[in-house]
Amino acid sequence: MRCEDWEKRLNAYLSDVKPFEWAINDCCQFTLGKWSEVATGVNHLTKYKYKTELGAAKILNKLGGIEELTTLHLGEPKLPTLAQRGDIVSFEHDRGMALGICIGAKIAAVGDDGLLLLSMSLAQKAWSLE
Repeated sequence: MRCEDWEKRLNAYLSDVKPFEWAINDCCQFTLGKWSEVATGVNHLTKYKYKTELGAAKILNKLGGIEELTTLHLGEPKLPTLAQRGDIVSFEHDRGMALGICIGAKIAAVGDDGLLLLSMSLAQKAWSLE
């Protein structure tokens, strides 16, 4: 369940996004790890140990992919048109399938230089962060 002040926490969280770094601030850590922990107190990635792109790929391949990992922890996805602010969404990016946070008409994601804002029209699936 999201904290009562989750919107205030989201604004603070997005105000200081560090650049992409595997296992530290990759798209899974940014959403299912850190954002989930800020909003609900639960970091869904604590049991997954990896340090590199290859390590992340091994875990994701074993689970069936990034969307399957998200579904495993957050339940069945919904249409991206039903996504609400603070929900986690998947989208295709230059690194492949990635995760971000719905912030209205935009997806907040982590990029090479920090916060990356993309159109929600790119979203393929969405999950409620409860």
